[in-house]
Amino acid sequence: MGYVWKITDIYADDGLITSAKYFCSITDGKNTVETEGYWTFQEPTMVTPFEEVTEEMIAKWIEDSAIVDGKNVIKSRLAEQLETLSKKPVPAPWLPQTFTPEI
Repeated sequence: MGYVWKITDIYADDGLITSAKYFCSITDGKNTVETEGYWTFQEPTMVTPFEEVTEEMIAKWIEDSAIVDGKNVIKSRLAEQLETLSKKPVPAPWLPQTFTPEI
């Protein structure tokens, strides 16, 4: 199970990257869960010259910035959603109960 990050847009002020739009997905070989978002870097700093910044670097910055209580909130939500896809739902008690053959 691996995460795939794509940076779709970046925003900068005088060569300082301040925010980015991202896409992230995870797959277990059978199911895939995806999300996209807009990340604003708090107190952005540039150690690498703008011309040398890579997509992987920005994805790593977002990953590092998204850590709350020791875990990455973006990746943990995707993993939770992927795990949920393998669970079989039960009919809600307020809905009409109908017979559905299993496939």
